[in-house]
Amino acid sequence: MDFAELPIQRSWDIDFLHGALSFAIHSNEVQGFQKFLQTRNPISEKEDGFIRSFWENVFSCSFLDSTLYNDDEKACTGEEMLESLPSSVFEMSMTAHSYSIYNAVFAVVHALQSMKSSQSKKRANLKGQQQKISNRQSWQVKLKQR
Repeated sequence: MDFAELPIQRSWDIDFLHGALSFAIHSNEVQGFQKFLQTRNPISEKEDGFIRSFWENVFSCSFLDSTLYNDDEKACTGEEMLESLPSSVFEMSMTAHSYSIYNAVFAVVHALQSMKSSQSKKRANLKGQQQKISNRQSWQVKLKQR
């Protein structure tokens, strides 16, 4: 059960938990994340269908070239600000779940870079010898435990 909601904490008697453990997902601020979000613009990123659809839904508007355009609805300008949305609709800071995904992608990128660097060093060390470097695919990355 999640007791993060303040109204629940105030109105419920949670003594029935009898000192149960509570776990939270670690999160941290990622430098440049908010600036990245502020630069997203559905006008300049026309190929990105997700951002255009998201924009139309959260700002209750339609782009003039959209198949969903309705004369009764206001037109999206692309100047709408994500910061103006309530946090229940859109978080401007990275959530704990997003941070976990960020860390997973970060780990895979570093593993691939390490693999590529390792292969380059092996090639350089072999010079005239026959190169016995396995051609691994990106999905075959084997992480070493330290």
